[in-house]
Amino acid sequence: MKLLKRTLAENQFVLGTTSLLEGDLASLSQHNFASVPSVIRKCPRAHISHATHGLFANRSSTLISTCLCLAAAFLVAYIFGSGRVAMGQDRPVVLLTGYWPPTNNMVRAFSPTHALPGGAIGSGWIGRNWEGRGFDVVSYFPEFPGQTGPNWGRGSGWLEVDYQDTANDFDEITSLHKPSAIITFSRGNTNVGWELEPATQRFRLPGEANPAGRNIPIYAADFSTSASGQQLPTNVPIVTEPVGNIRNSTLPMQQIVTSVRQQLTSAQADAFIAPYNPATPDTFDFGGNYLSGYIGYLGSWYQSRNAPGTGIHPCYASGHIHIGTNMTAANAELATRISLATLINHVSTLGPIPSPGTLGVGGLALVALMARPRRTLSAEGKREQ
Repeated sequence: MKLLKRTLAENQFVLGTTSLLEGDLASLSQHNFASVPSVIRKCPRAHISHATHGLFANRSSTLISTCLCLAAAFLVAYIFGSGRVAMGQDRPVVLLTGYWPPTNNMVRAFSPTHALPGGAIGSGWIGRNWEGRGFDVVSYFPEFPGQTGPNWGRGSGWLEVDYQDTANDFDEITSLHKPSAIITFSRGNTNVGWELEPATQRFRLPGEANPAGRNIPIYAADFSTSASGQQLPTNVPIVTEPVGNIRNSTLPMQQIVTSVRQQLTSAQADAFIAPYNPATPDTFDFGGNYLSGYIGYLGSWYQSRNAPGTGIHPCYASGHIHIGTNMTAANAELATRISLATLINHVSTLGPIPSPGTLGVGGLALVALMARPRRTLSAEGKREQ
C-alpha cells in the first residue's frame, strides 16, 4: 500500500488496457502471472502506453488516472487473491539481482517487470516453475537508457547504483517475494571471471572508529542526486550493523564453481572463489566498499534474519557473484542459469521448502511494484558494479 500511495501521488502509473481488451482476463483468472504487467506497467512518463491516448501525460487528469489505477489495482488483486497464483505463491522463489551490464541483461529473462527486446513488459518471463524445478525465479535490476560503458552511471528503475535506492528497493522486493534463496550479481574487474565472494562486511562511514585490531575502509560515494545529497549509506538500516561485521556467503560456492567449469570453458567463464582467510580479514576486500559489497551484504543479512528455524518464510542461501567486464552477454546468461540450477538443486536437498502462501494483499503490492516510477538517469561514471 505504501508503494501504491507513493506511485499515485507521483502520478506515474500507466494503465495498459490492450491485454484485457484482447481477452487476457481469462488467462489472469487462470493465474497466468505473465499477463499481470499488461494490466499495470512500470515505465517513465516519456513512454506512456499508447492505449491511454495521453490521458496520464497531463497532471490535470490526476484524479481520473488515480481512479483508473485504483480500479485496475483492485481488479488484479481480486483476480489473483482468489487463490494461489503462479509466481511466488504456490512455489518458493529465488531472487536474482543485477547492476551494470552485463549483469542486468543476463538476468532479464527472469524479470516480471522489465521489457524484453521487442516485447512488452513482462513478456517472455521464463521464471514460472523454471525448468520444472518447483521454484519461481524473479530478477530486478536498473536500466541504463542512452548510456554506454565502461562506466554506466547510476541507472534508473530498480536497484539504482545508489545506497538509499538499493536499500529501499531490496526491502520492498524481499517483503513481497520472501525469497528462499538469493544471488546478487555485479560487474567486477576481472576479464571473464565468475567470482564468488565468500564474505561481505559492513564498511565504515566517515567519523566511525575502526574496531580493535581492524582497519576498515570507508564506503565510497554513490551517484545520489537527491536534495539531501546523501552519497553514503548514512540513513539506511545497515548503519545499525557493527562496523566491520562480516557475513559469510551461504551459496553452495564450490558446487557452483564445479558446475560452471564442467559446462563452460575458462575462456567463456572463469569460475572461482575469491581467496579469503578469515584469520586475516583486512587482506580481503569483501566484494568492495561500494554497491557490490553493499548489496551482497544486504542479501546475506536478509538470509541471516530469515534463516531456517527463525520464521515461516526461511531463506536458505544468499551470496554475491562478480562478473568479468569482458564476458559476453550470451556466456554470462549461460553461467547464470548453471549457477541458478546448482543453487536450486542444493536448496532442494535441505528439506521441504515452504512457499510464501496465498497472494491476498500481495496482489496489490505486486501491482504497485510494477507501476513504481523510474528515476532520472545520472550520466556520471563510476566504479565497477
